[in-house]
Amino acid sequence: MARNVLPAWLAQLMKSTIWMDTALSESTREALNTAWILDADSSVKLLYGRQIGAEIGY
Repeated sequence: MARNVLPAWLAQLMKSTIWMDTALSESTREALNTAWILDADSSVKLLYGRQIGAEIGY
């Protein structure tokens, strides 16, 4: 008689996924139930040549 038994790694993956989903929802629940404003500063400091603090970035 054949039994449907999950491989150990798949059972652990499912258990870990449930744990992560629960932890994520518990850690974000208060923030999602509170009114908040995201204020992002997108200003860019232009530097030319070899100025102090100049870095190459993309």
